[in-house]
Amino acid sequence: MASSAEGASGKQVTFGLTQLVITAVLLAWAAAATGFAAGRLTAPVASSAGTRAASAPQQTGPFTVGARGLLGASLLTLQGKSTHLAIGRKATVVIAMATWCLYCGYMDRWVVPKVARMRGVRVDIVDVSPSGGIADPGPPTPPFHGSDATSPPPVDVAGMEAVLQQYMVEYDLSGDPGVSAYVAPQATRAAWKVTGFPTVAVLNAQGAVVWASQGGMTLSQLAQRIKSARGS
Repeated sequence: MASSAEGASGKQVTFGLTQLVITAVLLAWAAAATGFAAGRLTAPVASSAGTRAASAPQQTGPFTVGARGLLGASLLTLQGKSTHLAIGRKATVVIAMATWCLYCGYMDRWVVPKVARMRGVRVDIVDVSPSGGIADPGPPTPPFHGSDATSPPPVDVAGMEAVLQQYMVEYDLSGDPGVSAYVAPQATRAAWKVTGFPTVAVLNAQGAVVWASQGGMTLSQLAQRIKSARGS
């Protein structure tokens, strides 16, 4: 028969193992929660960074309230010619995006065409991700129920132009007079410091950023920001 001392020792070992298991479970849960939160704002190569609601605005770079550098940025047309953003008479919406990103896709398919018909508004779509693939935008409702492109391959600037051309056709945007599409060369991508897709800025008639944020937006959310920027 085991002595009382041996029984006490066995209970201590069991108790210690139980504590270790509980601690491991709590640490795993915390790590998963942290990773989920970080994934909503950062942009790994093959994963959307968008959120269902726009997050806090960026604090550095041209996507900052009050900044005016977006209009002077060097961009490329889909034919490889150097150019700058098109400007709206009342407001300009700039969407730094990735063709493989489902949140970008939802906005470009279901939000951008309607926003581009708002009085005095221009929408500029700028591909800033050197990865190919085209996202499934999903249905208009519920929003953000599409999917990222699977394993988007790396592409050079010419590849970005070709993919964005196809994207504009598939999303019925190529003939929209209120929408312009561009590719950001490496120097502009470095200057813009985009860390989440999409990153959206609303500029007033003077070209200053009046609102900027990361994450997918619905029509009502973006329309509200535009109306504030243009004063109506």
